[in-house]
Amino acid sequence: MSEESGRLGAKAVSVLHRNYVSEQAIYGTILVSAVIGIGADDDTDLEVLLFTVVTVVIFWLAHVYAATFAIHARGEQPIGRSIGEAFHRESRMLIPLVLPAIALLTGVFGLVDEETAFLIALWVGTLVLAVLGYLAFMRRGSVWWARVLGGLGTAAFGVVMIGLNSLIH
Repeated sequence: MSEESGRLGAKAVSVLHRNYVSEQAIYGTILVSAVIGIGADDDTDLEVLLFTVVTVVIFWLAHVYAATFAIHARGEQPIGRSIGEAFHRESRMLIPLVLPAIALLTGVFGLVDEETAFLIALWVGTLVLAVLGYLAFMRRGSVWWARVLGGLGTAAFGVVMIGLNSLIH
């Protein structure tokens, strides 16, 4: 591997870590996948995309409200700064919408068939969780097989959470 590709790989890992390693982004990843999983067989990719975006934005607003209230109620900051901090922190919950939305849009625009786009959108969150699990174990200095098991375990837990969420809806 060249030094340039090594730097690009390290930069990609850094971007992934900075944007996805937070409670909000992990929750958002599971939420997005679960909401997509609710998509019925007769729904178009556009309908699934719109339903997912609206649902996640509603949950995001609820999280912003809860964080604002908690920050302000603890007396940490005035209300304006509490709102700003809540928006900033909770915005990470929206990041997991990007990749599944792109996948669904490939179906909407006919670049791939809708079923394939739906499946990619559904499983991209699980892949993200697997990568995050692997990277978490890597950052902790684990051996390769522990990294793989960590990634598989993280993805499996995500699948269980996605499945349970889909079941109750």
